[in-house]
Formats: sequence, structure tokens, C-alpha cells
Amino acid sequence: MNPNFPAQSQKSLTIKVPGKLYIAGEYAVLAPNQPAILLALDQYLELKITKRTGEHSLVENHQADYPTLGLAVKEEALTQANQPPLTSKELSKWRYVIQAIKVAKSFLQECGIDFQAFHLQIQSHLMNKAGLKYGLGSSGAVTVGTLKALLAFHDLKITPEKLYRLAVISQLQLGTAGSFGDLAANSFGGWIYYQAPERNALQAMMTESSSITNLLNCEWPSLVIERLEVPTELQLLIGWTQQPASTDNLVNQLLDQVKVRPQPYQAFLDQAQSAVLQLKEGLIENHPQSIDQAINAYRDSLEYLSGAYDLSIETNSLTKLITIANNHHYAAKSSGAGGGDCGIALGFDLQYKAAIVSQWQTQQIIPLDLGPAPQIS
Repeated sequence: MNPNFPAQSQKSLTIKVPGKLYIAGEYAVLAPNQPAILLALDQYLELKITKRTGEHSLVENHQADYPTLGLAVKEEALTQANQPPLTSKELSKWRYVIQAIKVAKSFLQECGIDFQAFHLQIQSHLMNKAGLKYGLGSSGAVTVGTLKALLAFHDLKITPEKLYRLAVISQLQLGTAGSFGDLAANSFGGWIYYQAPERNALQAMMTESSSITNLLNCEWPSLVIERLEVPTELQLLIGWTQQPASTDNLVNQLLDQVKVRPQPYQAFLDQAQSAVLQLKEGLIENHPQSIDQAINAYRDSLEYLSGAYDLSIETNSLTKLITIANNHHYAAKSSGAGGGDCGIALGFDLQYKAAIVSQWQTQQIIPLDLGPAPQIS
């Protein structure tokens, strides 16, 4: 217990938020009306929230480099309660959590619910023991988790889609790049087919109305979130390259170039959409050949994009991961923004799994023993 803050009382809840993995649709899903397929994974961010006495709230992260965060509500505003105050650099580590708390507080106020002091403890299993992230969506998971924990703590249950929308509002207010597909996977669980809301239209709606309730209930242009039922025989292998990547850096690098030279990106979008739709149909219809072709086609599309804009999407380690899988009749590609993190392999033949995993390990690629997280209702 932190000696600088008063004791906690008894009410306690634990929330688990799954990590995410892109199967297909990376980079394309940033554009309007472009689909992606994602999977929520059974590796979790865990949040424990407990009621506190007094006026100060307390947030702690089990990672050693996170300072304890104290918060207070003064004249309806959320303010830092640390003494001495945290530095700007220290506060930046908490930016996703602080913004999610602000959004949750505003929404609770709209619902006529008094904001109570709390103690929030965050523990991530989306990284290894040394604290290196696997690339399974920590920022999205902590945004969704903080919102879900605070609303549940205040006895307010909402649907996965409204939770997703709150998380999007929170990250848009931060100016986060990306499609928010990770937030959909974090909120819904399972396999999902996803199309992002039209960002400019959504930002205009947020400017026109300060009501979060209105934003949760109105139509969001272009947004599509569909649950997918996939073949039980489908095998998904995940390999971690041990090379962390920054999604925001790669996305911003692409978007800056697209403004100047949009033609290659449009060609990529045409290829990518066809591959994602083929993959969706293959998964629904249990058609192994279509799944294989779609994954390979999406990898080809990413290679084209990488060459057109000089992006480091498929690293040497990811190429080795893909080649090994292909040699054993599994389709494979990078997952997410690339530049490190994870690659995936999909197939139906169990007899090759052990060989793929073994050969990955000889190339310092760590197999992650993960599977789909259950759907969240």
C-alpha cells in the first residue's frame, strides 16, 4: 500500500481484457470502407479496482518503470494528487489511463452517477518476464480495461460496442493514429470482421456534440463489427521475433508519404480488400484453399506497400518465420504494423505444427502458446 494515500475499503472487482492480433487488413483498414480481420487472444491485461476512502484515487502498474499515480477531483476536473507532482515524462506513461478515466467520469456524470474514489491496479500479461511487449495491443487493452473497470465499479454495465465506442472517443481525444481495430478485439473477444468508422466524420460529430451518450447511440459512418465463427480445425501459430515495433511510428510514416504520393496506396487498397474478403469467405465456408490464398495475397500486398513507400514491414526475422511456415504448407505473414513483433501462420494439417515451432526456435523466434479469447457478451 502506498503510504502517501489513505487506506482502501472493501469493494473490489477484477477485469480481464484480451490482447489482439491482426490476421489481415493492416494498413488498409486506416482508409475508409476497408475491412480487416482480427482475433482477440487468451493473453490478458488484468485490472483490479477497489473502493477507497477519502477523496484521492490511486493507480498503480506492476511494471517497475511506472510511478504511482494519484488523482483527485477538484471543481469537476480530474487533477494530479501526487506530492511532489509527477514530471511530464512520468505522466506521459499514464496518458491512455488518464484519458480513459476522464471519459468514464464524464459518461458517469451524464448517467447521473457520482464518481467514487478508487484504487486501480494494472498488471499486463501482454509481455514477457523482462517487460518486452509481444505487440498484442497494450495501449488499446489498457484503454478498454480502464473504462470497463471504472464502469463496472460504478455498477454500470454496457455492451461491447458501447465499450468500444467509449474507447475510440478516448483515443481520438488523445490524437492517436490507427484504425481502432485493436479496441474492437479488446471489447468483443473472439474473431471479428472489422471496418473502421470514418475518422473525419466522427471527429466532426464529437466537435458538434459534447454528449458522450449521444455519441454512443448515434450511427457511426462506415463502422462495421461482425463476430466470425471460424473452422475448429484451423490451426493458428504465432511467432514472436523478440523485436519490438512501434505501430504509431510506422503508420505515421506511411500517412505522411500517402499525402504526397497517394497512387501506390490506392493500388494497395484494391489488392488488400480483395484478400480480406476472400479470407472472410474462406473462414465462414471452411475453405482451406481460400484461406491459404488470401493470407499469401495479403503478404504480397504488404510487400508491395513496403517497397512503394520504403517501409520496414517484413523484417529478416519475419521473412524467416514465413518461409519456415510456407515450407510446411502453412500460409504466413507479418501481423499488425510489422517492423518486428509477431508473425502468424495458418493451416489445417496438425502434423506440421511441431516442425514449424521447432524451426522457428532455431531462428530465435519464440512461439507463443496462445489461442482465441472467448467472445464477450
